[in-house]
Amino acid sequence: MKYALLVFMVMITSVSGLITGEYLYGLLPYAHATENLFYGSSEFESLASTQLDKSSIFQINIQYDVGPNEIFNVKPMFSFYPESATSFVRIEEGSIDRLTRGSAGTITNAITVDSEFYLNNIFISVYFAGTDEEGNYYESGWIDSVLMEIGQQSTPIIPPVTNNQDHLKSLPPLKQMRAGIAPEDIICKEGFVIAIKTSNGNPSCMKPGTKAKLLERGWVS
Repeated sequence: MKYALLVFMVMITSVSGLITGEYLYGLLPYAHATENLFYGSSEFESLASTQLDKSSIFQINIQYDVGPNEIFNVKPMFSFYPESATSFVRIEEGSIDRLTRGSAGTITNAITVDSEFYLNNIFISVYFAGTDEEGNYYESGWIDSVLMEIGQQSTPIIPPVTNNQDHLKSLPPLKQMRAGIAPEDIICKEGFVIAIKTSNGNPSCMKPGTKAKLLERGWVS
């Protein structure tokens, strides 16, 4: 019955023209690791965008109304879409020592996106986990998600070093290009090849197998 209702809701929302990728991703089911669930709501704050290689602070407000009287060591459990973003995105998650039923709490986190990341945005989803006073493991009965845009960070121009390939190999591809090196002349570390991101024209060094997969998807050239 609940699945039929979900399909009906999606159909109605689609007809009204209000459906978005973020909304759909928030509806995706996930497998609970436990039958002990608590129910409430959460909301992302200050996570509309971030820059490459720059740590950004964001907060999540959380409140639950159904579950044990108190939940301890409440932590956010993050996932990314596409899943390949996991290799490029790092989140230092915070926690709440004790959250009482009916009260609200705020979790402060920090996110960093590697300079080699090849997309302009990703979906970040989160559910929450903690334990009751007896040590029983609990998970939130809901999942929240947000679409995050990724901007380019301005980088100081580095004078070109054309007579020292070892030094060039130590520089990220983007810094080599900004130092005046043509994209086709960028030097990658051994075992990696150069690829150009179709989204922004920036160079990236990656393994040949990875480049082949991204070429099939049209993400690099």
